Amino acid sequence: MKPFPDIYVQSYQVEVFNLLNNLTCVFAHPDDEFLAAGLLARAKRIGYKTHIICGTNGERGRLKGQNFLGDKTEDLVTIRNREFKKSSKLLEVDSLKYLNLPDNKAAQWNLYDAVGELESILLNIGPSIIVTFNKNGGNNHPDHIGIHNITVKAFKKIASQNYKLYFGTLFPKQYSQANNILQVPPQIIDKITIDDNEVSKIIKLSNDEYKLKLNVIDVYRSQFPDEHGLYYKMPLKFLEMMAKYECYEAFDIEENQDIEIVNML
Repeated sequence: MKPFPDIYVQSYQVEVFNLLNNLTCVFAHPDDEFLAAGLLARAKRIGYKTHIICGTNGERGRLKGQNFLGDKTEDLVTIRNREFKKSSKLLEVDSLKYLNLPDNKAAQWNLYDAVGELESILLNIGPSIIVTFNKNGGNNHPDHIGIHNITVKAFKKIASQNYKLYFGTLFPKQYSQANNILQVPPQIIDKITIDDNEVSKIIKLSNDEYKLKLNVIDVYRSQFPDEHGLYYKMPLKFLEMMAKYECYEAFDIEENQDIEIVNML
């Protein structure tokens, strides 16, 4: 196994692509943006415009958070949309868009229409670094996988127009263990790691980015873990530890073609 190069672990100082001045995240549900919250914050700090495209309204979610203090009889879509807007305000996101796909019904999505709508939104935003889920959706959620597929298809139609695509992915297993990044029980390791060769970037968040990311997580009181860690079925301290890093995989539009890895931003 080729060792995971230390140069892939990005410091707080970053460079900017000459032609790409937008970061556009395409996710499935309100709250998924926390996966790239550090990158969104960093992009904003260095002058990017940031955008989130959400596939669904999250209408089939459940009111999971025991710390939720709002009106539990209120419509869940209203609750989640309000949380989404609050999160986006914290991240200073420039625009929010919905694809209005039915939540938790990926098998029923009209992929042709969804790809066309996403392509139109991306072209309207302009040249972007696009971030979405990896091929497994991060946790095998059908909606996440569906958004991955839609984003890849839309990207392929506009790839020649100064767009780049990255997948938010899991931790590189061998590298993380060798560098003591993941201090979690052995039974959790396989759930949050992937082969090193499937990771292009690890971004270590600054203290400010890390605090902001935890604030984003805290916004979603209807969905995210309480003190018992029910959402991820792991203690909250592990989630907080994992939030210090974000891992990304560069998309290779032509199979077996090597991509030169440069700073994402």
